[in-house]
Amino acid sequence: MTRSLISFIVFSALWWLIVDLDPSLAVGGVVFAALATVAHDRLTRGSASWRIHPGGAIRFLVFFLAHSVTASIDVALRALSRPPRLAPTVVEFSLRLADETPRIWFMNTINLLPGTLTVFAGKDAIKVHVLDRNRDVHGQLERIERIVAAVFGVTLDASDEGRP
Repeated sequence: MTRSLISFIVFSALWWLIVDLDPSLAVGGVVFAALATVAHDRLTRGSASWRIHPGGAIRFLVFFLAHSVTASIDVALRALSRPPRLAPTVVEFSLRLADETPRIWFMNTINLLPGTLTVFAGKDAIKVHVLDRNRDVHGQLERIERIVAAVFGVTLDASDEGRP
């Protein structure tokens, strides 16, 4: 019951963020949060070897908010400069997250950050479209992967340590 209540609160908060705290959409928020909670409970019942760790979740939230702002400014400056400072490419990244849910969280985080988009997801690797091939893309993806691992309290597969 506690887990469902936490899920409902999290989904409610997400709804309010999405609708810019519009009180006229409160009924929709309750419906959304209730349906999302039921779906979450059914999809994760007894199948997860992980749980969300509060410290990791706070670290993720701080990282995500700060990185969203700085990445948005960077993308805007690149696009508005003349000529645009864009050097797009697709990079391959080997996944070290073993469980499916943290992997999905990782890929969605990439998609929500400005300037990056997961364009292919395989069993052991993903391909990510980036706006600047000259940046340390692998380093940034490794950092996001470590932060997501901390959210779920899972360890990263050590077989890819020291990869390029």
